[in-house]
Amino acid sequence: MSAPPTSTAASPTSRVQAIVFTTLEGYVIYETYYEQLNDIQKCEVRQSFDTISTNHELRHGSELVGRFKNGKVSGLVCGAVVGYALGTGYCDELMLSSFLERMFEVLVEVMDVDEVKGRPAMDGGVLVGNYDVLCHVVDAMCVDGVVEEVGVEGVRKSLVLGSEKWTGGGRGLRGVVRSLKSSIGR
Repeated sequence: MSAPPTSTAASPTSRVQAIVFTTLEGYVIYETYYEQLNDIQKCEVRQSFDTISTNHELRHGSELVGRFKNGKVSGLVCGAVVGYALGTGYCDELMLSSFLERMFEVLVEVMDVDEVKGRPAMDGGVLVGNYDVLCHVVDAMCVDGVVEEVGVEGVRKSLVLGSEKWTGGGRGLRGVVRSLKSSIGR
């Protein structure tokens, strides 16, 4: 019997398969998949996230765990937002929970989210209003499904370096976000 790999990057089957952020009501704010999935498969993944949320009081700091086919599912509530991750191989529930906790810490810090009654005032509006930052944080912390050990300062540096290409002529990601906001009347 061979020893397990020491790093999740050592095995192509040990990785994050999906990251999704929703409101407490279940409305999807952001989702990314690191595998080629059709719409039905994405719906099944979302359903697995919904399943682990059912019959739980979703309060700040609540951790949710479950299984999906051959993978593990983890969720974490931050303010009025739920972050979910699906992992396979050695990406178990503990690793996924830790990853989501670090991601929320980075998002709260980088987006400068205020605290209300001892918890971050994170909600869907904050993430939509900072969608470009959300995308960048996810991309910096999870590259092709492999979790990167990037903290707040690393993300801030990459945000500063990447901001020039985002704002180039208003056609970058910020321009897309502005268009989305104007189309929904924000």
